[in-house]
Amino acid sequence: MSGPKGYQVRVESAEERRRRETSEVQARCDQMLIKLDGLRGAGVEAAVPQPSGRGLEALSGWEAALRDALASAEGRYSARLVATRRQRIEEMVDASASAGPIRIELPGVSCSGATRPIDTGSERADWGQRIGDLMGLASQVDDDALHQVVADSVVTLTTLASREADAYWLGLRHRVATAVQQSRELARVRSEAADLVARVAHLEGPAVDDLEARAGRARTSRDLSELARDVETMVVEAEAAADAEFIAREARAVLIELGYQVDIPFDVVGMDARALLARRRDLPDHELRIQVNEGSGTLLTSVVSREGTTPTEDVAAERATCADAKELMVALERRGVHSEKSFARDPGERPVRRDLTGAVSGRKRAARRGERLVPHEREIGR
Repeated sequence: MSGPKGYQVRVESAEERRRRETSEVQARCDQMLIKLDGLRGAGVEAAVPQPSGRGLEALSGWEAALRDALASAEGRYSARLVATRRQRIEEMVDASASAGPIRIELPGVSCSGATRPIDTGSERADWGQRIGDLMGLASQVDDDALHQVVADSVVTLTTLASREADAYWLGLRHRVATAVQQSRELARVRSEAADLVARVAHLEGPAVDDLEARAGRARTSRDLSELARDVETMVVEAEAAADAEFIAREARAVLIELGYQVDIPFDVVGMDARALLARRRDLPDHELRIQVNEGSGTLLTSVVSREGTTPTEDVAAERATCADAKELMVALERRGVHSEKSFARDPGERPVRRDLTGAVSGRKRAARRGERLVPHEREIGR
């Protein structure tokens, strides 16, 4: 019998899984290449390793080498920024000294006024070391306003008595250390956010762009948690869509081998599903319809007809396609699609579907699914 049938399906094809994993690794490598190109454009020395082959193992090794190269280049770039900021702070100190000391109010620090400036050799050596350390610490942060405060305060310190200078310096160092801690925390959050969105580097579409933008704005652990949740949802949905695409593609190949004329798979309007219609020459008024639902992981088979067929003709068509429907599922199993039957109807138990207005042709897919997640087409190893 070949009335409507339903199956739970899942992709077990090792070849397909390997193909997807290869695409994902390649996508991450592409992103690192872009970052390395940007660093080289900024004048940073960055060696770019090349893949030793096109297979998954070779690409995985290349990914690790690129990650090391990127970390090394980013370290050099960061060191250059720190040196540039340190030089800028020193220039600010010189400018502040020329303008005269400026008293910077610091929370919890009270300065009644200088009674004896720092003037002994040992004091100057000690304060020179402290100030040098403080400027080095401040140069870890990209904050011109903080750098100016440090520069002005350094000049002020040289006018204060030792006790006042100690209190003032402690307040200043606390302010700088707090800024550095906040900067490092932000860097950690952004780094983890970048790692999260790297999981969807093989996908493209507005939803992916939105996740990448959110990663660039992430500031808190809560931002990370929400981003991780949404990335995981996208990964699961994309995997389900890829499974449906694979199953529909393999089903089409099987039906063609069985002598059917089959259009390319199309999307079902209002559903996350892929479907295809298969025709036999001896059944000009009927078609075998295969639908793969992404969310539920199910495959449905049924016969559909043109307007004007009789119930008797419909039942005959269902019986005529019985063996082919069974062979389809057997062949899919051989191609890496495991299935378990969930329901089966007898021929004639349900009226066949007569219009196909719920479908959209494959040619219109790009327009209708403009916001669906689709994998990049990539050239391995460039």
